[in-house]
Amino acid sequence: MYPDYGPASICGLANGILKHYGLSPLHPALDISDFVGKSERLLLFIVDGLGIENLKKLVKNRSFNIIGKVEWQRLTSTFPSTTATAITTLSTGLTPIEHGIIGYILYFKEFGTVANAIEMCPIGGKRDMLLHMGLKPEKFLQRETIFQKLSSAGVEVYSITHSRLVNTGFNRVIAQGAHQKGFYGLSDMCTTVLNIFKGKRCPVFVSVYWGLVDTMGHRYGADGEIYQREATLILRTLEEELLPRLEEDVVMMIVSDHGQIPTSWEDEIWWSREDEIYRFLKILPTGEQRMMYLHSGDVKGLMEYLMNNYDQRLALFTASEAVSRGLLGEGTPHPYVFDRMGDLILVARKRFSFNFRYTGQEQSLGGRHGGLSREEMIVPLIVLRR
Repeated sequence: MYPDYGPASICGLANGILKHYGLSPLHPALDISDFVGKSERLLLFIVDGLGIENLKKLVKNRSFNIIGKVEWQRLTSTFPSTTATAITTLSTGLTPIEHGIIGYILYFKEFGTVANAIEMCPIGGKRDMLLHMGLKPEKFLQRETIFQKLSSAGVEVYSITHSRLVNTGFNRVIAQGAHQKGFYGLSDMCTTVLNIFKGKRCPVFVSVYWGLVDTMGHRYGADGEIYQREATLILRTLEEELLPRLEEDVVMMIVSDHGQIPTSWEDEIWWSREDEIYRFLKILPTGEQRMMYLHSGDVKGLMEYLMNNYDQRLALFTASEAVSRGLLGEGTPHPYVFDRMGDLILVARKRFSFNFRYTGQEQSLGGRHGGLSREEMIVPLIVLRR
């Protein structure tokens, strides 16, 4: 399931928000005015890891007053279908090839290291170590966020996330231009949102990020009981606790960055520096467990090795094929995007995953994302108002 990057995508949603407030979109925009009317007070609630296939199973097993009864819009995520990439697209309106954050683990040539893009640190290091090595969050993207654009146009803009993430390097990258606020749990999250909108008549845009659904899916299994319970808790809170207390002209949009696919240890392929594949690589594999960027000094040999040993478990694209097929979208490429992309892109088929032992602390996961399955790629947009 290839990403679209047109109106029916999370890229289209971000650009639709710009267009709704009278700004020029960067890419084809979803006309959100069809859903939100003329309201200029919008709440975008991002539930990490809740794809439309996951949501279908959820509403079948749980009861909801509203969410299971309203129409959902179908949007495609980014490639890779992962938080680092998708959240950056939602925060900028840019395609992955433009903003350059094309995965969870990336080769940062400018710092000479393979690093975690969300933790902003070399693999195994402490959060935000790259900032101590010279990374400047405010200059990292080299493009404006939608928050900066909206703020310049007179919109009061807020980005709300868990308190432990507020001043981290990655959040400083993606939330530039917004008033940043933190929360500790559901109760103070709701209070923070309600207080922002209370009594304001000016244009307001609020983005809230909730990450625990994705966390529970990774740990206990996408679509499993714990994953569904966490998703149920946040969605019921939104429709029963938050929505009835919002002022009447505030419109809530619920979206996800990507979905999740259940995975099993039986379908995991594990590699390390001791395995044959390592001799084909110039640097460690990067990307995700459902897709990898491979940097090789022997591309032909690496392709033959992979196809001879794993041909039913993966698909391979050269970097140029991936670009020509639009996997990373269109637009002016970020200066470092091709260095980060490497030579070959591996995409896992079915429910397989490809895992590299960077530190030896890596573990099996019950749910993953990053690939091109429908479960990972299709996300819902749900619009609610009083």
